[in-house]
Amino acid sequence: MKMTKIWRKSDVINYNFKDDLPYIWNYFYENDDKKWATCKICSQTLRSVGLKKSLVFHIKFNHQIHDLSAQQKFQSVMEQSPNERKSSSNINNNNNNLTKQQQQQTPKRTHRQMLIDDETYHPVTETFNQPVWNYFLRSSDRMSSKCKICNCMIRTIGDNTRGLQLHLIHKHKMMDIPATTYSSSGNSDCVKKRTRSSTRKKPQQQQQNEQNELNRFLEDFSKTLGEQQQQTNSETKIIPPQQQQQQQIQESNVSTMIIPNSITIVNNNDHLWITSIDNSYKMDPIPLSMDLFRKENLAIVLYGQNDLRLEQWPLPDKLGNDEVLLRSHSTGICGTDLHLWRHAQVADFRLQRPFCLGHEPSAVVMKCGNNVHHLKPGDRVAVEPAIPCLKCDRCRSGRYNLCPISNLQSHGLPNSDGSLRRYYTHRADFCFKLPDSISLEEGALIEALAVVIHACRRVKIQPGDSVLVCGAGPVGVMAMLAAKAFGSNRVCVTDIKQSRLNLAQKMGADHCYWIDLSQKELSSVDRAQHIVQMMGRSPDITLECTGVGSSQSMAIHATKHGGRIAIVGLGQPSNGIPLSTMTMKEIDLIGVCRIKDDYPLAIELIESGKINVKPLITQCFPIEQALDAFNLLGAPSDDEHQNVVKVLIQYNDDD
Repeated sequence: MKMTKIWRKSDVINYNFKDDLPYIWNYFYENDDKKWATCKICSQTLRSVGLKKSLVFHIKFNHQIHDLSAQQKFQSVMEQSPNERKSSSNINNNNNNLTKQQQQQTPKRTHRQMLIDDETYHPVTETFNQPVWNYFLRSSDRMSSKCKICNCMIRTIGDNTRGLQLHLIHKHKMMDIPATTYSSSGNSDCVKKRTRSSTRKKPQQQQQNEQNELNRFLEDFSKTLGEQQQQTNSETKIIPPQQQQQQQIQESNVSTMIIPNSITIVNNNDHLWITSIDNSYKMDPIPLSMDLFRKENLAIVLYGQNDLRLEQWPLPDKLGNDEVLLRSHSTGICGTDLHLWRHAQVADFRLQRPFCLGHEPSAVVMKCGNNVHHLKPGDRVAVEPAIPCLKCDRCRSGRYNLCPISNLQSHGLPNSDGSLRRYYTHRADFCFKLPDSISLEEGALIEALAVVIHACRRVKIQPGDSVLVCGAGPVGVMAMLAAKAFGSNRVCVTDIKQSRLNLAQKMGADHCYWIDLSQKELSSVDRAQHIVQMMGRSPDITLECTGVGSSQSMAIHATKHGGRIAIVGLGQPSNGIPLSTMTMKEIDLIGVCRIKDDYPLAIELIESGKINVKPLITQCFPIEQALDAFNLLGAPSDDEHQNVVKVLIQYNDDD
């Protein structure tokens, strides 16, 4: 429609817009609440209260329609009164109340009549008989809907679907398709076919620009290849992919490489060909030669309860593009390994096949995959054992430690082989380079330190908080060190072994409480009161690292009202803890599951000297004596084993 006048805001002054009000409902649908109206041209929703000024201004300024009456083009529509126009615009909502005779009397217009030439105004007065929700996904707030065909977001309020109907009619030309060809499911085959057929084609100018860019790249690339081949006195040929498909390279000395531009190059000594240009470029895993492995792949393999064996393990035969090949150096033995050795199960992880133990490793990089750029052969790394999928909702929200796939891919837990083998592969983005000031022995303790750092972050330790740590094993002592590093000025450590408490006190614990198991008359409440008296007040935060039910009960009774408790140690599936006491004291009981982006901070704390883990390493065993290491940790407590804290198993290979 050619406009005789271009409307501007200055035209609003002294304009008698009341003359256009009788025709405004030719361009809008009035919603059920009578307070909002939806434009039939652009599907925008506007406030319509009072004299409807905003509706008139929207048509004149946004769509530059000067004559709202549109007598020539919409004669049939204008024969109706405004009230009839409004009632006919809501016929889709009131269709169920109409009789068959009334529906037959309703004027129907063809799709050709709907799509007039200038496409300025397309009234939809008849019932849209398509299942609209086959093509849209409604948002949770019910204020907008997403088109499944083109992913456009359309404003929708309540159950008003007029804007969605207009979108399907004008953009996807779907008015004349019978409703019987569609199912009530949003994932029907018809919808998928419509999605593929309605894909927009690129504009001709954009296609031409892309083709010109590709031609320029091929020219520059051919020049580069020509300069390189002149130095070697060989001839260079660049053949388009279409011609290359008709050729077959049968020479035995042909090598293929793929460069980051997704161009495959074939070299047969005399010629170089560009054989394919693939935007979805993906390289195959790298086959590993047996020449890389100079020694046997000795491994600690668990076959069942109390059945631990030292034997040969298959060598890795390929390396993924995002992986690195590692040579194990040191691996720490923790309570989880001992529990698996004795029971062939820990928590919900059951042994189903013989597998390698070890989930506290440090290693040396031997080879890197094609997509690995932050590591190189020879780098010393600390390895995070659990591998998430990075695709599920938990991973995408940042809490990849809760990924259910990571339970199946947590190296060192059944049934994913761990690091107690000389050679293995691992995802490169879960390998963290160690600075020169940190030894590989210290690197083996970073996994446990990262766990307690995650616990400190979960309970939000602040400077000045008083902290109770239950358990003075390696994890408990590192929890005390982490709490100090986070700013706690008063830390109390509890344990049943006096020797461990002595080590914790040497490493910085302010208070140490020995739990004498011979005093059976003391309850958890009595021991909690003794701890409060020793510390001078109830602890603000408790880090429970034992997993024992009596220790957890003592922690609940000792922690102050409104305090927080982090459950770090894994124990029995169900413990008889006083939940009613915890509820009345409003104590937050917080679970701690593995690690979430805590390796960098753990490495930084050790490198800066704020945390020193060297005193925790008390024994180191070569891999050939690994069974002796397990027997040492599993032996009953006596004077000979009092000084055993952290035991490492090492592969002492020459670099």
